[in-house]
Amino acid sequence: MRVLVLILDGSQLLDIGGPAQVVETARLLGAPYELHFVGTSRRRSTALGLGLANIEPLPKPAADDWIIVSGLALFDAVSRTVRVPDAAASKLEQQWLRQAFGQGSRLSSVCAGAFVLGDAGVLDHRRSTTHWLAMDQFRARFPLTKPVENVLFIDDGQVITCAGAAAGIDMALHLVGRDFGSRMVLDITRGLVLSQRRGAADAQLSSHLCHRMHLHAGVHLAQDWLSRHVEESATLEQIARIARMSVRSLTREFRSATGLTVLEFREKLRLEQAQSLAEAKNLTLEEVAYRCGFGGSRQLRRVWRKHHGDQPLRATRV
Repeated sequence: MRVLVLILDGSQLLDIGGPAQVVETARLLGAPYELHFVGTSRRRSTALGLGLANIEPLPKPAADDWIIVSGLALFDAVSRTVRVPDAAASKLEQQWLRQAFGQGSRLSSVCAGAFVLGDAGVLDHRRSTTHWLAMDQFRARFPLTKPVENVLFIDDGQVITCAGAAAGIDMALHLVGRDFGSRMVLDITRGLVLSQRRGAADAQLSSHLCHRMHLHAGVHLAQDWLSRHVEESATLEQIARIARMSVRSLTREFRSATGLTVLEFREKLRLEQAQSLAEAKNLTLEEVAYRCGFGGSRQLRRVWRKHHGDQPLRATRV
């Protein structure tokens, strides 16, 4: 099975290297992948200025090809947004992608690579995603697609799109798992020293990073402390002292800045840590609960159901 990484001028290195390393590790473990870096030019410059050479010509696509489209996006520090070029790929590259889609090739994109697939016309009426900072631009440029916000990747069958940069690793692991099973994925994550495998529905931003787009210094102090002491059961009075505010001010300002109460924010942190521990550690659910500040597994399950419904939370050890 050929894995064709489309190299565009100005591509991000991690968009290329992350998925490619997953594929190459799978090949070393016995998966019949053939990794190729392809494009319309033998040489390309990346967004970091590093040049890439020996890029292969675009081959005639086949039904069993897996194509990975790297992203072209630059962070604008002034507007705090991601800028994507109006013409991220050439007409020839777009035509090649349409031909591959027609042949039945699997098309996947990393970050702003979704814009390339959109320009090629293969995202119409499909669920798709991209970097959260580029979502408004994505929605405006491709009104016929069905954008999904705040997920790591969307597997819509023949077309798979993912969020920014590192999410390309998660997407590649998912597709390797689709091809060769979870055992292969487990071996890859161990080989690449990945702390955990994230799923499609995981949020693009950790709870430790969400609700931080504000400028209130006292609320940031409270959030910083809560993130470092997830398992501790500090009272509102104690947290208010850390934030150098009264309890009344903290309660009011925290909700105004984040949209959550202090306790709701701590609850989100605890659930995220519980999920991470349940997936990555050899712990029982009772042990996970106590490590995350819950009174026990019964309380953990009750809070988990409140936020995640019927989605199960299972520990690695019973």
